[in-house]
Amino acid sequence: MRRDSLVLPLLKRLLFQNSFSSSGGSTRGALPPSSIVFTRRRGQQKRFLVQTAADDGKENVIETELKSTCDARIRGGSSSPHSKGKAINWIVLGMPGVGKGTYAKILSKTMDIEHVSAGDLVREEIGRKTDLGKKMQNIVNSGQLLPDEMVVDAVIKKITMPKTKASERGFLLDGFPRTIAQAERLSETVPVDVVLNFTLEEAILVEKACARRKCGECGKGYNVADIDYTTKDGVRIIMPPLSPPEKCVGKMTMRDDDKEETVRARLEAFKRQSLPVEDWYRKKGMLSEFEILGGIPETTPRLMRFCLEEMKKSSA
Repeated sequence: MRRDSLVLPLLKRLLFQNSFSSSGGSTRGALPPSSIVFTRRRGQQKRFLVQTAADDGKENVIETELKSTCDARIRGGSSSPHSKGKAINWIVLGMPGVGKGTYAKILSKTMDIEHVSAGDLVREEIGRKTDLGKKMQNIVNSGQLLPDEMVVDAVIKKITMPKTKASERGFLLDGFPRTIAQAERLSETVPVDVVLNFTLEEAILVEKACARRKCGECGKGYNVADIDYTTKDGVRIIMPPLSPPEKCVGKMTMRDDDKEETVRARLEAFKRQSLPVEDWYRKKGMLSEFEILGGIPETTPRLMRFCLEEMKKSSA
């Protein structure tokens, strides 16, 4: 094995760790304990290099297998006659702050399917000043919520447009549908294979939401929550902060609606509206639960393995 194939993954991990240290944030949880190289003897360091490369290699193999499984499904390479030439249509659900948008982007890139966010579609429709966009703008300006059918129309228009990635390879709907009416309308239009529901301890969701910050000068967002939480089942969840650089430290701003009482009220409102949707898909045997137990570096490999298994089951 070439030396750079061993060293480069390690360097990337160390740079990730140092980025927290240099910004004044905690590195706790940024790397697993076995990654702290500087406390090890030379022989132990060498073994760690090999192990790190092996772990990265396994992750790459899983990603490659997930992508090839998706490709086979789309082009009709599956052994099952029922799945030949089928697009991959998935939905991602989860409470606000769980990270579904981030993971949806990672998954859609690996699977090479369209990432479709209902919120982004609404903003794009308004920005293009289409007839539908003008109607949306008038409703938003009046302080009202967009009706179900209007949001569904925008989503369906996007995922069924001919000669697009969404219609030919498939899509990953991010945070949609939010009501049973939307779910029913969607099911009447396109088949859905998997509904992936991200879960995270509510106490962590609240802490993360209250820790969101934005630089008042450059506009970049950060999260100063340093999560070290043990569940009632004894599972320890560690998530390092996304700390601002020194030049932004004194310019942090916080949204008025990111106060704890407001965040909790927002979560309760989401539960009332969206938990019935989860139950609707669960009763149909389509809902797959994925629990977040760490930060992005720790969660992504688990998610890839989980989705590979889901992909194999839905293509069988």
